[in-house]
Amino acid sequence: MCVKEFLGYNCGHCAIPYLRQCPISASNPTFPPCKFPAERPIFTNENCHPCSRVLWNAKVLADEEKHRQQHANGDCDCPVIFDAADRERRLRPRSGKGKGNGKELTQGEPSGAGRTEGMKSQTSSPILNVPVEPKISKQLPGKCHGS
Repeated sequence: MCVKEFLGYNCGHCAIPYLRQCPISASNPTFPPCKFPAERPIFTNENCHPCSRVLWNAKVLADEEKHRQQHANGDCDCPVIFDAADRERRLRPRSGKGKGNGKELTQGEPSGAGRTEGMKSQTSSPILNVPVEPKISKQLPGKCHGS
């Protein structure tokens, strides 16, 4: 009898099974595997990777909230800053890779902010340079043109 082997995790998930052929079906490549193979779970005694990540993340967030409460109560004097408002913002130039010329800053106005006077608006007609109204379809959702 052929056997489906798979990893079984504590969370209830299991890995993709592997069909291990029995000696009869393995003796000749034309013999098909058994119609109803037995199932053999191999228990790992741990959670699957996605469930482990979720549980670890919940533990880290709980530890962070506990540390935040210790700071609020004045029990901890370490230099950790939790609130983003208390941190200072540093402006740094972006790398030259990708869009733009690389002289923009992460916050504030880009270095070429006054260059928009010669550019055309994207909602204007290229021939007449007048604003174009967006066209809205009056077709009901779920209806075809032919019906």
